[in-house]
Amino acid sequence: MIVSLYDVVHNAEKYAITDLSKEEQAFKDKELTVRCEVTGIPSTGTAGGEKTLYPVDDPTTQLQDEVLLSFWHEDSNWGRLEETDNAVQTFVDTSPLQRGEELLVRAIPVHREGKWYLNVTSLFVRNPDITIGKSEMRSANECPRIYDLRYRKNVFNPNRYDISKGAVKGSIAHRALERAIDDSEFAANFESGWTDDDVEELMDAVVDESFSMEMTLCRLAWVSPNDIKEFAENSVLNLLQDAGFTKLVRGTETLETERTIADSYGLNGRVDLMIDGSPLDLKTNFFLEDGMKQRHRFQLRLYLFGVLLENLDQGMNLGKVLDELPPGVIIYPNLQDESEPVYERVELEHHHIEEIMQLRNQAATLRDSFAVPTTYDRDCSGCYFKDEDTIGSGAGAGQRLPSACKFHCQSERRWACHETNDEGEVKTECPLYHECDQRLEYRNPSVTDHYNQLRSALQDEKRARKDAGKTMARMTDEVLENAGMQLSGLSFEEELSTRRMLYSGESVRLFEPGTPVRIVPEDEDTHIVATYCGTQEGGYVFEFDGSPPTDFKRFNVTYRATRAVESTSLPRRLLSELDYAQRIGIDPRLRESGEISPSPERIAPDAVEKIADYLDNRQVFVNLPARVSRSEKLTQLVREVTQSPLQSLDGDWVPDDDRRVLVLGARLPELDSVADHLVDGDDIIRVDGFGDAKNAYGPTSNSHRLYEAIRDSNVIVSSAQYALQEGVFHSMTSGDESARPHSSRFFDAIVILGAETLTEPEYVFLRDLADRTVAVGEVNRESPEMVSEEAREKGLAESYYVNAYKRFSTISSESAESIFIEGEASTPVAEFFKPLDIELDGIGGSASFHHVSGEEQRAEEYMTIERRIHTVGETDEPRDILLKALDRGDALYVASQLDDLNALDATDLRVGQTYTFGEARFRVENNDVAPDRDMGHVVTVDINLSQTPYFTRRLILNPLEAQEVANLTAEQEPSLVVTPFEAQAVSISTELEDRGIDVPVVTPDALEGDIVEDVIVSLTVANDEEIVRPPVNNIETLYTLLTAGESVTVVGDEATLKRNTLTERLTDL
Repeated sequence: MIVSLYDVVHNAEKYAITDLSKEEQAFKDKELTVRCEVTGIPSTGTAGGEKTLYPVDDPTTQLQDEVLLSFWHEDSNWGRLEETDNAVQTFVDTSPLQRGEELLVRAIPVHREGKWYLNVTSLFVRNPDITIGKSEMRSANECPRIYDLRYRKNVFNPNRYDISKGAVKGSIAHRALERAIDDSEFAANFESGWTDDDVEELMDAVVDESFSMEMTLCRLAWVSPNDIKEFAENSVLNLLQDAGFTKLVRGTETLETERTIADSYGLNGRVDLMIDGSPLDLKTNFFLEDGMKQRHRFQLRLYLFGVLLENLDQGMNLGKVLDELPPGVIIYPNLQDESEPVYERVELEHHHIEEIMQLRNQAATLRDSFAVPTTYDRDCSGCYFKDEDTIGSGAGAGQRLPSACKFHCQSERRWACHETNDEGEVKTECPLYHECDQRLEYRNPSVTDHYNQLRSALQDEKRARKDAGKTMARMTDEVLENAGMQLSGLSFEEELSTRRMLYSGESVRLFEPGTPVRIVPEDEDTHIVATYCGTQEGGYVFEFDGSPPTDFKRFNVTYRATRAVESTSLPRRLLSELDYAQRIGIDPRLRESGEISPSPERIAPDAVEKIADYLDNRQVFVNLPARVSRSEKLTQLVREVTQSPLQSLDGDWVPDDDRRVLVLGARLPELDSVADHLVDGDDIIRVDGFGDAKNAYGPTSNSHRLYEAIRDSNVIVSSAQYALQEGVFHSMTSGDESARPHSSRFFDAIVILGAETLTEPEYVFLRDLADRTVAVGEVNRESPEMVSEEAREKGLAESYYVNAYKRFSTISSESAESIFIEGEASTPVAEFFKPLDIELDGIGGSASFHHVSGEEQRAEEYMTIERRIHTVGETDEPRDILLKALDRGDALYVASQLDDLNALDATDLRVGQTYTFGEARFRVENNDVAPDRDMGHVVTVDINLSQTPYFTRRLILNPLEAQEVANLTAEQEPSLVVTPFEAQAVSISTELEDRGIDVPVVTPDALEGDIVEDVIVSLTVANDEEIVRPPVNNIETLYTLLTAGESVTVVGDEATLKRNTLTERLTDL
């Protein structure tokens, strides 16, 4: 059990030793596993014995008390505290803790002389939020180059859908074992005995329900699904018909399948079976080498270590729990020359614990390292990264990426490939020198710098998202629910597939398919991250990364789902897409020169069929602004592209029977509208995992029917989210050597809808799916949202589509074209945007302003951060310093300016004076001496959230304005109500529901660009400072809001809006 530091401090009578006056004070029952965050730099202490001290705090709730993490170098004379375990001391000495690091420690809390001490005993886990598994630990230990490529750069892995027989066979066998035990219909066979027919029925059910997409990809590549199924069936048959195994299953008291092990402790592992607390792991190997055996044993010891951590409760001694830990078992059901399954017992010993902790902490440290490891003196034999990556399988496998190791070595190295001695001989320390095909390849430094700048932006984004996540974690359930960011009272209904679960509950107001969520059982503190995939049969579908533990499939408990800040998954996915684009050779800088073009090509709205005249370009960028019938025009445009003749890259016409087009939508409401009119189920099909697509093929569709549908279709429609997160379309290859000889790609053209929402890495990753790209969007709508101001400044939030459209609107190109289709708006709105160079055709209608003198509210006014830093000089005493940030900018950016503040001479600080740290200004509110503290200053900073786009967009509401909007809605009966603030949308929806008014309330992301009859716009911002909060001060947001209706009523506070040059003209509508 993990205890928060807040609980330790505020429940002292339960957790801590508070009286050390008696020498015989017992520390029995006081050892805990505590989570904390390092807030300062280490110091040494001698009171009670020699020790190293780190200031720490609770990661989510800042404490008033001073807490010090203590590593004892000798037995203490404070009662019976003992020296910290030698292995733990070594970890800290070799790699000192850094400020901001989160830790899990096994420690004894002691309160002494006004301070808290967490006295570390035997366990020490760095950054437990990073779940690290066996492969990452091995990589960190074996080769720093592999670790850098796989986990820091997250290079693209073409084996996301590995359809080799061995890979798919193992996955099917594991799922079949899980189904055999969990499904009561099949589990009855453990009593009656498994026949061959029983096993075959089991395998059919598993393959049809859980491996439809894998089997479809196999059929497309002409890899025999029957052979794969047969291999898997042989493994399962031997095991299920083994008397020893069936007896084991029948005699168990507790039995869990696919059990996640200790993910809260920073471990990434899922064991196949847990029988009475003992992990059993299934291995389907036919051949088994000694090296593989050792890896299997290490994996199981990792699981045993996880079980040990979970068993460590309050007061338990690690050594005693280890002695009582049952062994694990590796099961080999299908080894060569073995007629029966082979069982191997594996035990965990203390030296294994030290090894695992060392490897895990080493990997956690390497994640944030800066140095790029050289290629010198590495053992590259058998290394995956030294060879080219082939995308796809079978005859259609044509796309190749250069070796990740060789490519990045030549792009970033600061070391010599070789040296020449006095005799002119070439000498090298790189083992791949003589086979390297990249060392003579030219690298454009500007291209390399561009990609590295985006990688740096992703690091900034990751840090900002982590800080945003911590701030949100401090918010109450009520705040999150009122902001539409949390659902409570969800009930588990059905297991749709291995990874997809159906839950029922209240209306999902602001959950968009593709949104990451954190699901928590109401009766526990554990959680799991999943992806919201839309609705089905009146319930809500969530997809997990693998089969979720049984805790999340219980019928007798309720769950809550909270929209998560993607602090890890999104940056890592974008890193992989960046690597793909860089290694495939894409130059994304848009620096093509050519003749000046006075304006983009124009197509009349009633002549969208002319798009066919431009399809000989590699890339076509279409700007289709808001219109009364935009969805209709968009559908016509897509139909024209999908039905028009296409040229191969060689200039020959693609045969009609071979032509294949992929249509991806980045805005799901827009995609659904197009698909409803386009998909016919024959030539045009939808293959998707997100949204409420009734006629779509999905991950649970019959694999044979899905294969035939893809094979016989000319057009596939799907969501960009599904394409990016699952990689299905990148894995599609044809096994027919005679098919599509004109192209190495599976698709001839790709149409991307809502292209303005995609980042550069996402766009270039998707466009490479086909020979030609048609990107359709609205140039004036908002680009991708990024949390970090630094990431925005480095270009990560820029839409590649928008930049490319503007570029090729002014520069002629032989391979790219920008096309404009005229947009519409009510005449007053069109006049409003004319000075802003946004061209819209006025269609009459009306626009009016309705003043409401309400007052905006925020669930959280301030973001509070705390830093513990060193004193400077002999006269500088420890102090409690309170700073107030004066810059009204992004709070996450202001907070980052203090990251490098390690020491400060506080004697120079004057209360009321302003100082600059980094690039931000702070006023000193308090600077009191802290006589009870031995070490360093505590700097507390309050930063106003009012100008932080990520939080204002989600948390601002105006109750009085919401009431007035509801009154206007009752009077005007508009088609919809729209507001840029999520909490305000929930507030208005609640007001309308209370009055029985059924009018949709949406945020701009849900708008498709169609102009409806009447719209009420709630701008929400109203404050004494008369500051217009983001995103109302963005042109793109106002464009989306005001073009939503033919008759527009803008509701807002006149005084506040008049103080901004962009919004003041709204009050004159």
